[in-house]
Amino acid sequence: MTTDYDCLISTDVLEHVNDPLDLLAKMIESVKLNGYLIIANHFYPSIKCHLPSTFHFRFTFDQFAHKMGLINKGTCEANHIIIYKKVAQINFDWQQLRKMEANSKFWFPLRNGMSFAIVYTKKIIKKLLLRS
Repeated sequence: MTTDYDCLISTDVLEHVNDPLDLLAKMIESVKLNGYLIIANHFYPSIKCHLPSTFHFRFTFDQFAHKMGLINKGTCEANHIIIYKKVAQINFDWQQLRKMEANSKFWFPLRNGMSFAIVYTKKIIKKLLLRS
């Protein structure tokens, strides 16, 4: 694959494919070194066509992006778009990436449950503080 592009924009795509890492790798390979990938993901069950097998990336997508030669340059204000810069031309270690993916999937239920518990706890604390 050639690296012809200075910038690639992907809005709400990866949560719809069976293998987001493979597609991300192809996206990265198509961008020049020091180029940008502007990626919006929504790894949540907000609509039926979002694949549950990808929800674990909600917590770990940045780790995969980093491992694949990208750095997070920040977000677009008030939305879920992240700007990544390609800082390395990496031969992807698929064995290591798949192991990371398996760990991400394994820990997802616990992290997801903790996330909801934290949100719920914050709501309770806020209500208690408002009563004071």
